[in-house]
Amino acid sequence: MKILIGLSFVFLLLLTGCYASVDPVFQTAQRKQYTSFQIGFEQQATLGDPMVIEENLYFYKGLVVTSALNTKTLSLIEGDMLKLYGKTEKGVAFYKPVGSKSEQIFSPPFSNISRKWHVCVAVDSDGAAIGEANCEMDNVNKWAEPFKGIKEASVYEEGSIRMELIYNGKTKDTVRLTYREFKNDLARAAYTQDLTYDLSESKSIGFRKMKIDIIEATNSYIKFIIQHGDMR
Repeated sequence: MKILIGLSFVFLLLLTGCYASVDPVFQTAQRKQYTSFQIGFEQQATLGDPMVIEENLYFYKGLVVTSALNTKTLSLIEGDMLKLYGKTEKGVAFYKPVGSKSEQIFSPPFSNISRKWHVCVAVDSDGAAIGEANCEMDNVNKWAEPFKGIKEASVYEEGSIRMELIYNGKTKDTVRLTYREFKNDLARAAYTQDLTYDLSESKSIGFRKMKIDIIEATNSYIKFIIQHGDMR
């Protein structure tokens, strides 16, 4: 969804003579590696749940949008992530949408040179989203009412990956699995692959580097042992 340029907001920022800059906040990314299985041990997964999860995540503390937000300069949907950009002298925190959603391109009056700036969501000391602003300035364009559709969450960085192998049931001797891969912001699946295996041919199935022995499979659950490998 494209961001609509609000000319009135742009001119307000240009005409404002007194403003202070925003102090940037630099965060060091945390890393989390996780594997849901142990080689050689029997495990069980219910229908629709992951049999296997592998994660290699880089993340910061931030905010996630829980309901849509549409203003003159900003358009966010459920699932969009906001990363802390900086704070003002008054203690207002500026959060910038991850990706290109914060970008604005405009031409100042009496100039044919276009400039790029970013829109941030302003959050007060009580955690309420109160308005929007140019990320570089502490001049907040306040909304009539605080926006309640945000909550604290982990904001994932480029290079993050989550892989899932999901059990989708059985038809006669055939079991159905789905592989899902989430990358970078992890908001939506970047890649999905449906898989089928005929257990009448072999009780051992393979996916990428992984070998899995199927102990029992029904339309409610699956019991299995991972003999070796991973999904990378």
